[in-house]
Amino acid sequence: MTGEPSQRPPYPGLRAFRREETDLFFGREDCTNTMVDRLAATRFLAVLGSSGTGKSSLVRTGLLDALELGLMAKAGSRWKIVDFRPGGAPLKNLARRLLETEHDAETPYIEPKDVDLLRAFLARGPRAVIEWCRSGHLPPGGNLLLLVDQFEELFRYQDYAGREEAEAFVALLIESAREADARIYVTITMRSEYLGACALIEGLSDAINAGMFLTPRMTREHCRDAIVGPAEVCDIDIEPALVNRLLNDLVNFAPWDSQDSNDQLDRLMRRADQLPLLQYTLNRMWQRAHERDPDKKVKLTVDDYEAIGGLSGALNAHANQIFDDLGKQRAQVAEWVFRALTAGSTIADAVRRPTRLDDLISACGGDEAGVRAVVDAFRAPGVNFLVPELDPHNPKLTPDTYVDISHESLIRQWKKLSEWLGAEGRAAQQWHRLVDRFGTGEMLRGRELANLIAWRSETKPNAAWAKRYGGDYPAVISFLDKSQRAQTAKRAAVIASIVAVFVLVGAFGIDANLQRNKIAITSGELKQQLQATQTMQERAEGNRKEFLDLLETVIFNLTESSGATDVAARRASDLAQTPDRPDGGEQELAGGPEPTGDRPATETPVAHPTNPTLAALEIAILRTRALLKTDPNDTDVGRLLGVTLRKIGEAQAQHSNNDPGELGLALVSYRESVRVARELLRDNPGHKNVSLWKDDLALTLAGFARVHVRRGNHAEARPFLQEAVDIELEFAKGRPPDRQLINLARHLGELGDLYIRLGDRSAAHKAFEQRLQIRRRRLAAMPGDTGRQSDVSIALDRVGQSIREQGDLNGSRTYFEEALKIDRALNKHSPTRRDWQENLVFSLTRIGDLDRQLGRQREALTPYEEALELQRRLASNASVIAPQQTLASLLGKIGDIKRRLRDFPAAIRSHREELETRRRLLAREPNSLPAKRNVSSALDYLGNTLRESKDLVGARSAFNEQLELDRAIAIADPNNVTSLTDLAWSLNRIGDLDRDASKPNDAARYYEEALGIQRKLIARDRDNLVRMRALASIVSKLGTVRARTSDYTTALTLHQEELDLRRKLFQRAADDDNDVLRDLSLALDRVGNVLRDMSDYRGALKYFEEELTMDRRFAARAPNNPTALTDLQWTLNKLSDFVRQRLGDRAAARKYIEEMIGVDRRIVDREPANKDRHRRLKDDLTKLANLLLEMADPAAARATYGEVLVAAERWLGIARDNFLKTSSDTNRNDLVQAYGDAGWNGILAGRAAEAVPHLEAALSINPETPWNTVNLGHANLLLGRYDEAIKLYGSVKDRHRSEDGKRTYGHEIKDDFGIFRRLGLTRPEMARAEKELRL
Repeated sequence: MTGEPSQRPPYPGLRAFRREETDLFFGREDCTNTMVDRLAATRFLAVLGSSGTGKSSLVRTGLLDALELGLMAKAGSRWKIVDFRPGGAPLKNLARRLLETEHDAETPYIEPKDVDLLRAFLARGPRAVIEWCRSGHLPPGGNLLLLVDQFEELFRYQDYAGREEAEAFVALLIESAREADARIYVTITMRSEYLGACALIEGLSDAINAGMFLTPRMTREHCRDAIVGPAEVCDIDIEPALVNRLLNDLVNFAPWDSQDSNDQLDRLMRRADQLPLLQYTLNRMWQRAHERDPDKKVKLTVDDYEAIGGLSGALNAHANQIFDDLGKQRAQVAEWVFRALTAGSTIADAVRRPTRLDDLISACGGDEAGVRAVVDAFRAPGVNFLVPELDPHNPKLTPDTYVDISHESLIRQWKKLSEWLGAEGRAAQQWHRLVDRFGTGEMLRGRELANLIAWRSETKPNAAWAKRYGGDYPAVISFLDKSQRAQTAKRAAVIASIVAVFVLVGAFGIDANLQRNKIAITSGELKQQLQATQTMQERAEGNRKEFLDLLETVIFNLTESSGATDVAARRASDLAQTPDRPDGGEQELAGGPEPTGDRPATETPVAHPTNPTLAALEIAILRTRALLKTDPNDTDVGRLLGVTLRKIGEAQAQHSNNDPGELGLALVSYRESVRVARELLRDNPGHKNVSLWKDDLALTLAGFARVHVRRGNHAEARPFLQEAVDIELEFAKGRPPDRQLINLARHLGELGDLYIRLGDRSAAHKAFEQRLQIRRRRLAAMPGDTGRQSDVSIALDRVGQSIREQGDLNGSRTYFEEALKIDRALNKHSPTRRDWQENLVFSLTRIGDLDRQLGRQREALTPYEEALELQRRLASNASVIAPQQTLASLLGKIGDIKRRLRDFPAAIRSHREELETRRRLLAREPNSLPAKRNVSSALDYLGNTLRESKDLVGARSAFNEQLELDRAIAIADPNNVTSLTDLAWSLNRIGDLDRDASKPNDAARYYEEALGIQRKLIARDRDNLVRMRALASIVSKLGTVRARTSDYTTALTLHQEELDLRRKLFQRAADDDNDVLRDLSLALDRVGNVLRDMSDYRGALKYFEEELTMDRRFAARAPNNPTALTDLQWTLNKLSDFVRQRLGDRAAARKYIEEMIGVDRRIVDREPANKDRHRRLKDDLTKLANLLLEMADPAAARATYGEVLVAAERWLGIARDNFLKTSSDTNRNDLVQAYGDAGWNGILAGRAAEAVPHLEAALSINPETPWNTVNLGHANLLLGRYDEAIKLYGSVKDRHRSEDGKRTYGHEIKDDFGIFRRLGLTRPEMARAEKELRL
């Protein structure tokens, strides 16, 4: 090629290829035909792939070009292309683009009212586009393609109206594509990680599954074409060394060999950016070379590549350069602009957020010039990091212009933007927390208030910013201001009291240094308080007792709350995962066992101002010690010292943020307080205040124990808490003040919780029972006190839970139902009390949980559904998180019951609503791992339900999304056991799907990854039984699928590894742990099966016999357990077949069958009305009789057939009763089969006369059962009624028995004669019949 150097950039950079750049698009030519064919076949094409795979470019330069060239059969080349993104208003955006396709250059402007009118028309129903086309907007022979790019934007709705519009939009697309003669086609591009969200909109999953095209990764040769092809088109040179360098760097761009978890997360996300970064890097090199000498032919070199930073550094360096050029004046504006244009909190969940220019200006405090300068800098030619959606006829930025980031890779590759994204996520999380607290109406205090004040100072939120995340900005900020003012006033009052007391202390001359105390007094209130202390000082002089009383009053009131407990949140978390509900007005023991579900998100506290409470208490310690120096025997001052030390311990623990060092300081204070209290009691045994000092000691011991628990020292905490309770129980024998009973009830609850953590459920139950008695005692003193009624309800619940944990489910119901009765009465008394409504929800859920655990699924629905109705009202304020969590939990439980009842549509609806609720909660706290795990759990429930309903495509979609989420969680937190366990579980789920779909090799890939995770987990703690059990399970599954592929050597190795693990678990299990025993039995069975398949029959027999030993032990341990007897039955049956067929040992087979029949009889005796049990006994007796016949023992065989007849007649009796009750087809068929079996076995037992009426009854019910006709012929023949027999035989002998058409009932008759002869039932008429019938 010759001529002038090309001025056209051959590479687009970060943006997608445009339609006019088809000639520059290389590397994906083989995909176009597939997409065209799929669109022609389904009319709905879904082009999917992860971010950066080139979906949009592939469609615009491949598919659209092919359509306009007429490459779709029978469609022609006349296409109207409506290319748009759904954004937050999909119907409006579609309306605008439909109108734009009809406007020409003469009339480029579209009236907003026209857009609104068409949008309203489209909202009328799913056939609106069809009607629009038929009203003259689509010319005859023309085709309409609706191209919806970045379809995932549809799922960013934040409220019900947004969801409704999304559903209407999808219905519009599906219906348009479904109309065969409408000539409307739909193509969407979507990030594959949003596949799971598609299941939330009706019909969308089916449409996507039918027309899915998964964008493939480009091979090395494809990438070479993408580099070299555009260069040749634009006549530029590129060094071969540079081509190879680029290809190698693409391969090594995101290696997976790093063990650094943070690095792995970064690499995982950045791997998706290979292709856009390749185009960007090439574009940047072209610009550099072109600007170097515009008149010369461009040549791209390795030097250019290294100068711009290479594939991994070019974008970050260029973006930093643009940012630095803006100067410090615009730096903050740039940050705010990019924070507004991105959504998410980490590079794992980051997405673009197109925003109107006017909204950007508002978010940046109205700095229009600054925003325009930033946008212009980042959209400049050769930069294109920002891409405004400009009118082609008016390229200027207007207030309504949408500004967008060119590609998500900018978010991931520009380090500064990644940091801004994290800051924005944290800011949004704090805003949501503030909105939640505003919704509760409770003032902010302590650490929580300090954190939010610091956040406000750092973030400087405004109304435009808050609009992104919801909430009433003016009201919420006003709430924060009010909380701050209230806190300031409270601290002022505390400091005033402190000053007043210590002015008095100074008046006694105790410490002159007090006068130099630097407590700032700036407010008018404090000055007034100081003036008031002058009068107090005058009154107190010479009155030591009055002073001590005053000092004691101030010390006892020096308690600062760290923030009111969010009762709703505690109850919701409790309801969803833990067995206990919060305890009303009595704060339960801090700390606790490792939670099984949601964990509170960690929060980095801001620097706290000096705590005035702690400072004042430390000064009080100095004063009291000084007083003791003057009089060491002053018991009043000694007691005050101990109390002050306890208060210091409380304050230190309260503000420790669970830091071990800070908690250690609290332990020191408590230990000193205990010493002081004990010395007082030891040195003054007859003092009048002994009871008061004991009360102080009990409170101090309980606080001491509480700190030990927070440090995880449960065993060390027990003696202190037990001593506190013992002291208070002694008080309770008399008539103590009500305050002491409150403390006792509280400490008994704490003691019960502590014993549970120590594994002593019996002692825990005793403590909970004692607490209930105390609370009943308090209620008896004031029966109308609703607060005491609520306390009794809570105590009843905890006792009921304790009983349930010990296995007495029915016993626990009494307590739960009494608690429910109280909660109903309280709600009737005060129907607007939110906390009592929450308690009622909790009690209803308790009853539902109990019924569910007892297997009473239908009964459990009633309380669950009542609780759900009430909880929907409590959760009506979507801005408050806790009620939403409870709502999601209830929906999950109801969905699980509906699944168990096989009501799959209802179950799926519940689980989808649960999932949607969990997604909303995650959107509020995108960094919260517990929220992510809850979404994963909801996907698991939904996927499992879809699988059981046979919607395997939907199930796989849910499990895939679950796996992707769990993988991201595990990479973000690679040392978290729960995260890794969840990931292994998700891999198991998909492996199970592939295994059940007869895809063992696919299943093995998932199982192997899960196995790798489980091996890492067990390596951390080889004695952990839970992990050992999980490892055994996945090893077993992998062994099973390897056996299915006939890889018996690998399968045997795996199953033997499983067996070793099961033996270890069995050795360490309790004597009554039947689950472990059964797992061992099944593992022995699997090893035996593989050896059998390898033809090692003697080796297999060894394992089968050990399996039988385990099953016998299980049955002996649990004689009434149906599973134990069924397992034993199954193993005996298998062994009898094995030794007879593989080893030819009929004697051993007989022994196993006879033992199996003994088990059958035990089961029948236990379930005499169960027809299936009688049928199984009959079948096993038949098996024994057949074996005896094989062993040439006809007499024993006939006798056994007589036993078969007895069992068959019992089965017949049950079948007859069932048919008389309900004459359904199932019962009718059962009755015919029962009559027929009784007749046949009567013949074999040599009792043909008894067989006749059974067979005649079977034929009277259903004459079309030729086997019964044959058997009636046999009975007549054996009874000497030859003519009748021949007549019956002749009526069916030529009818075919099998579907292949080769075997007739004549063949059956002849075979039966052979059986009769072996049984000694020979009749001369048999030979005559064979001859006459030509058998």
